[in-house]
Amino acid sequence: MSNNFTTPKSYAYLLGLRWAAWFGQFFTLIFCYYFFHIEIPLEEVSMILSISLAVLIFQSLDYFTFGLLLKQNFLYGLFYDLTQLFSLLFVTGGLNNPFCLLLIGPMAVSATLLQKKKCYFMTAATFVYIFLLWHSPFALPWKTPQGLVMPENWLIGHGLGLLIASTFITLYVGLLSQNSRKLQQAIQVLNSTVIQEKNKAKLGVIAAATAHELGSPLASMTLIVEDLLEEDLSFPKYQEDLSLLKNLLTKCKEILKALDQNKLDSKSGTLPSLELKPGLEMLLQEHQKSGIPFSLELFLKNPLCLPNSYEMRYILSNILSNAFSYANSLVTVVCEENQDFVKISIQDDGPGFSKAILPRLGLPFNSTRSFKSTNFGLGLYIATQLVNELKAHVSFFNNKGACVVLEFDKNLFKNI
Repeated sequence: MSNNFTTPKSYAYLLGLRWAAWFGQFFTLIFCYYFFHIEIPLEEVSMILSISLAVLIFQSLDYFTFGLLLKQNFLYGLFYDLTQLFSLLFVTGGLNNPFCLLLIGPMAVSATLLQKKKCYFMTAATFVYIFLLWHSPFALPWKTPQGLVMPENWLIGHGLGLLIASTFITLYVGLLSQNSRKLQQAIQVLNSTVIQEKNKAKLGVIAAATAHELGSPLASMTLIVEDLLEEDLSFPKYQEDLSLLKNLLTKCKEILKALDQNKLDSKSGTLPSLELKPGLEMLLQEHQKSGIPFSLELFLKNPLCLPNSYEMRYILSNILSNAFSYANSLVTVVCEENQDFVKISIQDDGPGFSKAILPRLGLPFNSTRSFKSTNFGLGLYIATQLVNELKAHVSFFNNKGACVVLEFDKNLFKNI
């Protein structure tokens, strides 16, 4: 579905909230008027609620007809909700009315769902409406005909409190929502990349199987053509055609040979695995920065291969990249094998992990980098999620620098 539309389910949810708000306003006013005998400006309130009811009926008919809502109209809907609520508050006491706190609702929704510019527009509109409510000529409906008017200092304090709360919600909730959207986008990109890699692997398996299955028939056809070419006295007029056919068969064999040489592992659907030592050396050289040297030590009982799956490559690449970024003079990688696991330790001699974030490493928006940086720790979070998907374990600690230990099931590493 196009990104310009919300889904029918989300549209129905929004409509349900609006209907609930309308009935809440209606029954609250009825309850206050008939049970508490509070003098409410019925003419103004009835007009506002009638307009709101007409708009809701129109939106409901539109939903049942089309079932979609243009996303560009979502801002208009929130602005209408804010304006409708402001209108009711304006004729029922302005800032004297304790329900002014509800003005924060539409603005909080905009901070959660809308882009920055649209969110700032809703915040500015909320500020303007708070200022207008401060100057409302209507008194708070009360049991007395003249109503209730709070002291001026109370109104100013109430208004300032709403302004401060609106600003805080816009900045804080907006920041959290923005970071959450970045996280979702990063995970979507990662999942899409993993799916593409797996599709490529499947395609390679098909190519390898095709090369294998067609190899024998082509070999037989080549032998038959060669035999016919030797019988040039019997078939002199077909000599040229047979020579051309032989050349075409030779070309087909070369194509199948190239496919077979680049074939993927038909059992695992992954690229051919490298031996563990050269595989790790390749990753270290790829992420080496500023000429910082590295040390690689392996303590293996048997020769093992490093799986060249996208998940494994992403995990090691992310951790190695961070290690080289913070190392002062050396990055050390130690690989050990026991009966059930292969343990890979990656350590740098930099400042290490901050004690404040060490317990939360692997969670999103938790980075050792400067707050002003665009880095939010999403790479390490994604790497941690991939470790979990591989049913492995990762631990972080300080040991004369930052140290990350990865423990993988030994079955992931094929014996050579």
